[in-house]
Amino acid sequence: MNATPRSVKSPLGGAFWRLFSASTASNLGDGMVAAAAPLLALTLTNDPRMLSAVSFASMLPWLVLTLPAGVFIDRHQRRTIMATANFARAALFALLAALALSNQINIWLLLLVVLCLAVAEVMFDMSSQAFLPAIVDPDQLERANGRLYAAEVAANWFVGLPWAFPQVWSVLVAGVLMAVFGTVWNVLTVSLRQRLIPADLFGRVNSVYRFLGTGTSAIGALIGGQIAFHFGLRATYLASAVTLGVVLLFGAPRLLRNARIYMAPERTPAPPSIT
Repeated sequence: MNATPRSVKSPLGGAFWRLFSASTASNLGDGMVAAAAPLLALTLTNDPRMLSAVSFASMLPWLVLTLPAGVFIDRHQRRTIMATANFARAALFALLAALALSNQINIWLLLLVVLCLAVAEVMFDMSSQAFLPAIVDPDQLERANGRLYAAEVAANWFVGLPWAFPQVWSVLVAGVLMAVFGTVWNVLTVSLRQRLIPADLFGRVNSVYRFLGTGTSAIGALIGGQIAFHFGLRATYLASAVTLGVVLLFGAPRLLRNARIYMAPERTPAPPSIT
């Protein structure tokens, strides 16, 4: 009796690994800025509302730009958009370092630089998600996204953040579970969207998802700053936990019902290639 041969996974290819390298480098810089920007802001102001404005500036482009960015991405070369966004981020990182070293930085300049960095992040991240289905096969999307998001979490939280703030390990330990479950969620939902949405419409449809899922974080940053100013920092964590609990209470039953009609990956239609 002959043994059934094991299926051999096809390689992801050079185009994917180039995208992986660019994405990892970008996320490493994002992780360092995510830690360094609030710490730098602490040296410029002690007002919790201004400190929350740093988070607001980093999230505002996701609220304002995602919808028009989706149209722009669908009408232009995604590879060119990603390269331009990364060059812009490199220039902004250099500018921020020069301003800090020369003591020319103030809270308003910091907010402006963080805002511009976030604009570049929006363009790169949305282009990257739209570009991936063109360089890997449909049955490789989960594997490719898994590697991309694992590298993103590692670069943002476990490499970039400690480099910027060496005493952050206690915070990292507390955030491990959130990072793990968040990564699993992202891999599954992004892969499903990439499989079901036609490639020529992906930028626009995905922009609505990112507008709701990421853009509203800008509003949360403003609310969190006001809560911290009036009630203290611990109150922001309590308010966040209560809000997430309510969302889970009302959202989980609907998600579980929808899971029953989930279509298996091999039965879902693959998007047409844009290459």
